[in-house]
Amino acid sequence: EGFHNAFWDALQMGARKAGEELGGDIFYAGITAEYESSRVDGQTAVMKKFVEQGVGGIVFTPCDRIGMVRAVKNAVIKGVQVVAIDSPVESNLPSSVLATNNYGGSLLAAKHMAELLGGQGEVIMLCHPARENKATRDRELALVDGLKQYAPEVKLVSAEQCGGATIDTDYPAAKKLLEQFPDVDGAYAVSGTGIIGFMMALKELDKAGQVKLIGWDAGPDAVQGLRDGIVHAIVQQNPEKMGYGGGKAVVAAIKEEEVKRMVDTGVAIVTKENMDDPEIKQLIEPDFGDWIK
Repeated sequence: EGFHNAFWDALQMGARKAGEELGGDIFYAGITAEYESSRVDGQTAVMKKFVEQGVGGIVFTPCDRIGMVRAVKNAVIKGVQVVAIDSPVESNLPSSVLATNNYGGSLLAAKHMAELLGGQGEVIMLCHPARENKATRDRELALVDGLKQYAPEVKLVSAEQCGGATIDTDYPAAKKLLEQFPDVDGAYAVSGTGIIGFMMALKELDKAGQVKLIGWDAGPDAVQGLRDGIVHAIVQQNPEKMGYGGGKAVVAAIKEEEVKRMVDTGVAIVTKENMDDPEIKQLIEPDFGDWIK
């Protein structure tokens, strides 16, 4: 898991494609285990290391929209161009932000959940521990708003329980939720590890396919779950487009070329009915080839 899963691999592939196209060197890194207790400290340490190495630009996914402002400022002061992808920071210092409309994507999920449940029933949500990350917080807020809009009689009976952003932690958290609410009709996960956690827990509790399960970010297991009828929909981003666009944007900023301040990289609802459409298939089963290192 960490920064090595289907989402991050697709993002890395996009960045490396941009680097090859533009003739730049791509250094890919993430938070190491020693910083598990503080994502901000870990990400700050990684950015500081790259600044000290004299890189021209940094493309990063902020783990905390407020906590990472200082690291961005310190990089920019040293003349390093910064581009944020996947989620913004509370600052106008990044040259560009390329991200999914997470609020809009979660509204689509809420609408699909309302249709699956016929406007009735109870839903649980497994949150992400990095709740100061704007992307994941938007996914939570939009589900609440979306269910009120599309299915006011559906009750969101749990919206505060978080996992730990790994399968090892999201599985027991999902199981605990399902045991706490044994008659629940729908389950929603705001992360790729969360949807796998729900899948595992539903299988163990002999409820696979009975609870309508929707989650973010398809990996191989989630895609198979969709085929098997355990997962009912996946909210899919375009991480390859984020990585590729982020790489191109930071190089343009280094060259002092015009850079678009905000770029929406798109989102789609993937179901068993549309998962084999060519455009959707490329999103959920990308061909990594030799791009991942």
